[in-house]
Amino acid sequence: MSYLKKPWLKYYPPNIPYEVEIPEIPVYRLIDEAIKKFGEKVSIIYYGNKIKYRELGTYIEKMASALYNLGMGKNDVVAIYLPNCPQFTICYYAIQKIGAIPMAVNFLYSQREIRHQLEDSRARCMIMIDLLYNKMKPLIDYLKIDKLILTDISYYMPYIKKKLSILLGKMPKAKIPKEEPVYFFEKLIKNEKKINYPEADVNVKEDIATLSYTAGTTGMPKGAPLTQFNVVANLVQTVSFSGDVFDSKDTEYLLAYLPFFHVYGQIVIMTGGLWKGKTLIITLRPNFKELLKNIEKYKINLFFGVPASYSILLKYIKENKYDLSSLKICACGSDKVSQELAEEFKKLTGVDIVEGYGLTETGGGVLGVPVGGKLKRGSLGIPLPNTLVAIANIDKDEFVSVGEIGEIIVHGPQVIEHYWNDGKKYKKIFVKIAGKMWLRTGDIGYMDADGYFYFIERKKDIIKYKGYTIFPGEIEKVIKENNMIKDVAVIGINNPMYGQIIKAYIVVKDEYKGKVSKKDIIEWCKDKIAYYKIPKEIEFIDELPKNIIGKVLRRQLRGEINA
Repeated sequence: MSYLKKPWLKYYPPNIPYEVEIPEIPVYRLIDEAIKKFGEKVSIIYYGNKIKYRELGTYIEKMASALYNLGMGKNDVVAIYLPNCPQFTICYYAIQKIGAIPMAVNFLYSQREIRHQLEDSRARCMIMIDLLYNKMKPLIDYLKIDKLILTDISYYMPYIKKKLSILLGKMPKAKIPKEEPVYFFEKLIKNEKKINYPEADVNVKEDIATLSYTAGTTGMPKGAPLTQFNVVANLVQTVSFSGDVFDSKDTEYLLAYLPFFHVYGQIVIMTGGLWKGKTLIITLRPNFKELLKNIEKYKINLFFGVPASYSILLKYIKENKYDLSSLKICACGSDKVSQELAEEFKKLTGVDIVEGYGLTETGGGVLGVPVGGKLKRGSLGIPLPNTLVAIANIDKDEFVSVGEIGEIIVHGPQVIEHYWNDGKKYKKIFVKIAGKMWLRTGDIGYMDADGYFYFIERKKDIIKYKGYTIFPGEIEKVIKENNMIKDVAVIGINNPMYGQIIKAYIVVKDEYKGKVSKKDIIEWCKDKIAYYKIPKEIEFIDELPKNIIGKVLRRQLRGEINA
């Protein structure tokens, strides 16, 4: 059986197309069409303030004109350094409308990480929260960014809520000296009376819709230049794979709490939601009690999350009673869901967590379970329409047999063709097999006989000890089965004699702190995994370093040891 024969198609429900037609239009055109179609409907709810689609369209037009009058234009990179807020949404599409490139900066990054992203992208303009200006000014001056636009994240909040937040000290006011060479979003929007900008001449197959940076969990973040066609393709594929969910009246609201600087929040939720006329309930940062209240209040039908968010939700669901009967689909991406978490969530809510698999390099989804399709617990699902997924030999550009472990590779219209500023640095990631170009994902997995794919490990996380290939995830799973352990991460430490030796970083549950020894962990592992997989070094720590979506930052753990 060949991957190219798409064995997974037999598990597509009758209403899910094998192939979809992808319109050759820019992303912002989808939003323009939605604004015309849903003009008087509410597009965004921001702490109680409602912004209609018509109003959103006006703000986007004014901001596009303002950016153009500030000298921004075709292919200029404009950095957006904001938490989730209406300004992010407005600026994102305004940037696209003048042919410039929006580049979202992780709002939780350190200055070192921000500097890398701004330098690598060669951003000419930056739109950022005013509260961080004084802290960021030395870096901004050093990088010589042409134009800087500041915004107050309370601007679109209801007047009373904004004033109360200021009075109670919950929302500090920024102190920007008058002589500072900066522009203010609020003034630009108010002063732009006449819309004056030429619509960009866009080549959808070549022009970049968004410059997204990889999470950097295994190395420095890489820029993924997603073309207009890449993004539109993934949106069409995702919506088609979802049956009628996005068009259903039951899916009127989407909780937009996942960060917009990540493709999951930016493309799937923000852009996909607005394109289909949904109302986005935007929050600055996740407040899980509020999320549960909003599920009740707005009768949320479709919920997007990551393993960390489902884990936190479970904690609050156990503590209080919430009416979650409206929930029908709980989608999960960014990382693997543990069997224990999936089963407990299903038990308490009656809803399955449906896993999917996507990449920054694809603007979102690659694998998933189509609505109405067969769910296989532990699987990432099957490929989206127009998408080929296969397993390749880790060291050679050839397929491995079905069921055999190798590297997950992807081919489809949503896949980028190269990295930003890559030259020939990453040429081994884009390979030709069976006459097609594929993206090597760096993820190790396999496909079963039905065409369902499974994730095992990140390629860079594989440990080589005395010639043995060891998957850290297998060891982590065994250690986490101990009910005294809260979290664990396993890495390889460079060793001149053995290649690498295994080290486990372990977080013990609060009630067992001081009661678990290294010997206890070794004894626990002895009859559960082969002797050579048992960690040679164990360190107890209070918390594992993780990114905003809950992935362990192994490069930080490795950096401490192998530097």
